[in-house]
Amino acid sequence: MARREGVLSLWQGLTPSIVAGVLTGSLRFGVQSWANQTLAQSMGVRNFIELKMSARVLSEACGGWVAGMVLPLLFTPLEMIKCRQQVNSQVSSRVHSSSTRSSTSSSTFNIMRDVLHKEGVRGLFVGHVMTTLRSTFGNAALFGSYVIAKDSLSNIFNHDYSFLIQPLSGIFAGWCSWIVCYPVDAVKT
Repeated sequence: MARREGVLSLWQGLTPSIVAGVLTGSLRFGVQSWANQTLAQSMGVRNFIELKMSARVLSEACGGWVAGMVLPLLFTPLEMIKCRQQVNSQVSSRVHSSSTRSSTSSSTFNIMRDVLHKEGVRGLFVGHVMTTLRSTFGNAALFGSYVIAKDSLSNIFNHDYSFLIQPLSGIFAGWCSWIVCYPVDAVKT
C-alpha cells in the first residue's frame, strides 16, 4: 500500500477516526461517571467506591451499556465515512498505475455531502444496528471487567506495585471488551 499509494495512504480515514475517538471517549466517560454517581446516590451512599463490589460492577456495566446506546449516534456516520475513504483509496490505487499516486481520495466533507445527496440522512447510518450492538456489549464488558480486574489486582499487589493496577486493569478490560464484541464487529464489517 505504501509503495503503490505513498506512505500517507496508511492514514487514509484518520480524520473521522480522530473525531469519533475524541467525541466517543468524552461521552463514554461522562455517561459512565453520571451512571456511577446516580447509582451511589440512589443507594444512599455519597461515594461510588463505598458500594459493594457487585453493585459497582453492575453500575459500571449498565453505564457502559447506556453509553453504548448513545455513542453510535455519533460514531456510525463517522465510521461509514472512514470506511468509504479507505475503500475509495484502495479502488483508486487499482485504477491508477503503480507509479501514479491517486489524487482522487475523497475528503470527509465530500463523502458526507455525496452520501446525503444520493442516500439522504439514512445513508449516514448504514450499519447502525450492528454498531449499537457492538457498542453496548463492548462498553458493558469494558467497564464491568475493569472494576473486577482493578479490585482483584488490588488484592494481589502490595503497595509497592500499585502503579501497575490501573494499566493492567485497562489491558484486561480491553481484552474482555473485544472478546465480547468482536463477533458483532466481524458481522458489521
